[in-house]
Amino acid sequence: MGLSSGFPVPEPLVATMKKEGLELDRYTHELIGAERVKKEEGIVYHLTKGRISRLQMTEQSVSMALVPWLNGETYRTE
Repeated sequence: MGLSSGFPVPEPLVATMKKEGLELDRYTHELIGAERVKKEEGIVYHLTKGRISRLQMTEQSVSMALVPWLNGETYRTE
């Protein structure tokens, strides 16, 4: 298992998502003006003004998932 960077979702949007029970992608057009964020670069790209992409976050997750295999002697539980 690996994780990437996290970021806060604007609180007004969180409240709306909870109330309506819909995913973040549903609100991206209203939030940032993008039409197909889920299928393209991801909302993090827009919220970071292009500094972090969905691909970079995925790469971080995969790299972190590799940590136990790269350091087997440290993570061994036997």
